[in-house]
Amino acid sequence: MTGRRAQPRRKRKATANVDIYIDWLAHVRNASKKSTVIVGHKRDADVLKSLGVQHVYYVQEPYFKFLDAISKMKRECILLFDGTHPGNVISERVESDLQQHGLKTNTRFRKILFTSSNKEVGGFIKFIHKQVAISSRTHAALPGRL
Repeated sequence: MTGRRAQPRRKRKATANVDIYIDWLAHVRNASKKSTVIVGHKRDADVLKSLGVQHVYYVQEPYFKFLDAISKMKRECILLFDGTHPGNVISERVESDLQQHGLKTNTRFRKILFTSSNKEVGGFIKFIHKQVAISSRTHAALPGRL
């Protein structure tokens, strides 16, 4: 048998280790102290703010005014757009525009969205709440309600 596997690869489950998601949230909180976090929707910004993430902004219209306001801050920008095709397009556009204004951009926090079953930022946080088992670490890391 050439070209085919005798045993097909198994799909990885996104819910294998909940601690990864809690650590991701802690890293986003910590990174937001020195950086600006940019998301695609107001709903996503509200969810992240409720979880203790600082300096969260969302893309607004008119776009050039939003871009000017962000570029005046002179901070590194963490782009946290959805892991869908429209989110990828917006992320690339915002990233190139911010780099043209001389700002550093960071997209590494989006990687976890591509491995989870929920690709949207707002729904991803609710996904974490559903998957988390009751433990003392969980209650310390996440708020009780969204």
